[in-house]
Amino acid sequence: MGHGKAAKGVSRGIERLSDLACRNAVAPKTGVSKLSDGRGLYLAILPSGAKSWRLKYRHGGKEKTYTIGAYPEFGLKAARDKRDEARAWLREGIDPTAQKHALRKGTTAPKINTFAAVAADYLKAQSFSEQHFEALNRILDRDLNPELGALPVADITTPQVLDALRTIEARGQLETCAKARRFASQVFRFAINTGIGKSDPAASLARGVLKPPVVVNRVTVPVKEFPALLKALAEVPAELNTRLACYWTLLTACRVGEMRFATWGEIEDGKQWAIPAARMKMRLDHLVPLSTQAQQVLQAAAAIRATPDDDALLFPGFTAAGHLSENALIALLARAGFYGRQTAHGFRAAFSTWAHEAAEAHPDIIEACLAHAAQGVRAKYNRSLYLKQRAALLQAWADQLTAWGMRLP
Repeated sequence: MGHGKAAKGVSRGIERLSDLACRNAVAPKTGVSKLSDGRGLYLAILPSGAKSWRLKYRHGGKEKTYTIGAYPEFGLKAARDKRDEARAWLREGIDPTAQKHALRKGTTAPKINTFAAVAADYLKAQSFSEQHFEALNRILDRDLNPELGALPVADITTPQVLDALRTIEARGQLETCAKARRFASQVFRFAINTGIGKSDPAASLARGVLKPPVVVNRVTVPVKEFPALLKALAEVPAELNTRLACYWTLLTACRVGEMRFATWGEIEDGKQWAIPAARMKMRLDHLVPLSTQAQQVLQAAAAIRATPDDDALLFPGFTAAGHLSENALIALLARAGFYGRQTAHGFRAAFSTWAHEAAEAHPDIIEACLAHAAQGVRAKYNRSLYLKQRAALLQAWADQLTAWGMRLP
């Protein structure tokens, strides 16, 4: 087989192999043929016809090979399970090969403080919101751990961090690159403060080395174009959960992340949405009075409620985690013909513009609707601050949307 054209039954990406491809793999005349399954796992085929599962990994700054076992004694699923087990050891700073030998002796392999292990400890020590925690985990697994994860955190150099960040930069993901640098720096400082690390090799990369991200405004069309936008939204094909999520975000002027993780347990008496501090950007409880139109969205959402449990999502999605995709509303707006002109986050800007200019609402009321933290004496934010006035303003906004042609499902 070699490294050329993939065999029949082999696909690209993660978990590429099939049982058929493993069974039919032909022995090479010389050398070792490898069929990759992704994430370092591959089936090695010797000239004798013997086949075995192996995992390529890095630990302590060195590339190593972990032998899982012979095929077909270890089937494809069993090999993948062993791969996941080995990768879990790596995240804890444990060498899979050393662990395998140690377990045979009834002991455990020594743990080293790898970047992956320290980063995991850092995340456990924080009180991030669920969506922020997931976002950082994605950066860790996809962007930082492949280059830095298996290295002792105290030995990592600035050029090694730069190499990892350059990979992200090369993909054109400049904002992700900036976030990854900040996250790496936080991990290194955590290591220093816990007596594990020596320095922060990511700190010197903050300016002048990497391309800065391009600042993109949360775009929104002028309010005079909202009738056309609402007409397009009513007519474009969409799943019910996505359509309801869009109208909910528009009516409540909430952030997209707050909508994606909203649960039925957060709805109080069907008339208020109580968002806990853990899911708010400002880490403060926030109460959203629901207009009659928002309550209609709730009634329609009851038809897609997955379970009667309080943690059931208001707008369940089709992702592996069950949440609505963060790109679902972007795609909906694009299908409606507003790609690059309107974002879901831009609904907040539209509400603010209308509230200031058309409704002539008091700025403090508008800021309270948008859950922007108060300053000075009012910094101790009360979730019920201006609740009566906010309820009136959000109802007026919903009525304006209805007058512009909003048609709820």
